Amino acid sequence: MKKTLLSLLLGLLAACHQAGAETIKTRYGVVSDEDRIELRLGKKTIYSDSDNTIYLQGSSSYALQDRDVVLVSGGGGVSLRFALIAIGKGGSVKKYDLGDFNPGTSAIAKLENGQLRVTFSAEGRKQGAVLFDGDKVRKASEKRAKPKTNAALEDCHWLYKYADSCVDAGEQGSACQGKLSDDFPGWSSRGMAERQGSYKEAAFNQACRSFCQAKRKTPAFDAFAKRVCV
Repeated sequence: MKKTLLSLLLGLLAACHQAGAETIKTRYGVVSDEDRIELRLGKKTIYSDSDNTIYLQGSSSYALQDRDVVLVSGGGGVSLRFALIAIGKGGSVKKYDLGDFNPGTSAIAKLENGQLRVTFSAEGRKQGAVLFDGDKVRKASEKRAKPKTNAALEDCHWLYKYADSCVDAGEQGSACQGKLSDDFPGWSSRGMAERQGSYKEAAFNQACRSFCQAKRKTPAFDAFAKRVCV
């Protein structure tokens, strides 16, 4: 019984951390994770992970040389796996594994000096990151952060994740009016309550309405953090 409850809890934690995107445009077609079991380029399956779930991360692809790269996550509930999928001319595809992580880990990708940096949410007192130059993945130098800075960043990542509920509201036909967080599902409502004081409520509500109306999370995390998080 205990093992069953633990498996369910881990599965819920992993599900709560998935990005809301379902399609991302590339120069070579539209990538979709609509069925959450496989990744498609148009109608062609380009990546699957047995029976594990697959989620696109972020809202855009990243151009590196002649390839467009998307970040994906997936797993079966006990661990969370991240990978980069590089798409080239003619629909050629290559996968680069970034490793397995604890359920609840989030990742942010950003182009930086001709490379793609993928930064993972803080674990302990370290924040991990990898760099991808279009051919190889290598570990980026780790920065030791102060606990308060780490906690603030982690809270902000969670707030950005809770904003998935704003996107869901728009997709479900909400009028996108008022304080949408009053109608959030239980997991996000409880999380928001636990983080009172770590964000600007009026700014979050304004961003939430924008996400609802656009049916996607915009701005991206960095801009959201600067605008909403304390």
